[in-house]
Amino acid sequence: MKNKENEFKKKVLSFVAKYSLVFLTIILMIIVACVQKSFFTAANMKNIMNQVAVSGIVAVAMTFVLVTGTVDLSVGSILSCACVTAALLVNAGYEAFAYFVPALLGLVIGVVSGTLMAVTKGRMGESFLITYGMQLLLAAVALLISGGEHIAFKNFDISFVQLGKGTTPFLILLGLIVICQLIQTYTAFGSNVMYLGSNPLAAELSGIRIQRYMVAVFSISGLLTGFAGSVLASRVMCAQPTTGSGYEMDAIAACVVGGVSMGGGKGTFVNTFIGVIIMGILSNALNLLKISTNPQFIVKGCVIILAVAMDLLSQKLERA
Repeated sequence: MKNKENEFKKKVLSFVAKYSLVFLTIILMIIVACVQKSFFTAANMKNIMNQVAVSGIVAVAMTFVLVTGTVDLSVGSILSCACVTAALLVNAGYEAFAYFVPALLGLVIGVVSGTLMAVTKGRMGESFLITYGMQLLLAAVALLISGGEHIAFKNFDISFVQLGKGTTPFLILLGLIVICQLIQTYTAFGSNVMYLGSNPLAAELSGIRIQRYMVAVFSISGLLTGFAGSVLASRVMCAQPTTGSGYEMDAIAACVVGGVSMGGGKGTFVNTFIGVIIMGILSNALNLLKISTNPQFIVKGCVIILAVAMDLLSQKLERA
């Protein structure tokens, strides 16, 4: 009888750890809807979709890295460089190149970071230091190529601007979620990446070439983040050298809130999408409630801490 009670308690705690943030978000939505009638309007739902699209693409990029048990702090600066590059190409009359050159730039940066990770055979600690160094370097590059100034679009082609308008960015995010989830679920690459994150020693002993996978996941992260820079530049029709500042933390927060483990080997792209939506709804709700910026940071910080605590609880229950 006691064993059954313990098993029941374990299942309840596991359920709470897994879905607590979802329930809290639903409660928040009900409260905001009662206070602000505009919350559940089509216009506001579209606004939320527009707000989360770019950060969502960056979060998808971050997911590839986090599930291997590493982190990429350089994505914010990659986004800045990509956004500035796209704006410079548009103003130079090369709008067609603005679609893919920023993504290629992100890919090159990702290859460099992944190669450094492969050479050092690094995990979380090494990835933190390597990508933090890349973050500082790329932030300086963004300032250098932009001259430290705001770059507004001039004489642009309307076709490129459409990339970031309406629901297009959100549809791109949904497409990436579907593609990446299919890769993770049904391909050897996806399975090996998860295995690498959950047990790197066993993965290496089983013949998985860890160094190659490190280069691959950081390359994918850079590629997607670079493309997100094109989408962001198209959306706001301008660029600043500090545009991407803070996006790395937003991406990590969305992943963790959605259930992607910082320890690696746990989490899906659907989880990340849920986290992105939760963070988007939270920001939108706080704005509608007219809560100022500093208190918003407090609320978001509490949500992230709760998400990490629930992740640790979930891991503890799995080991029990």
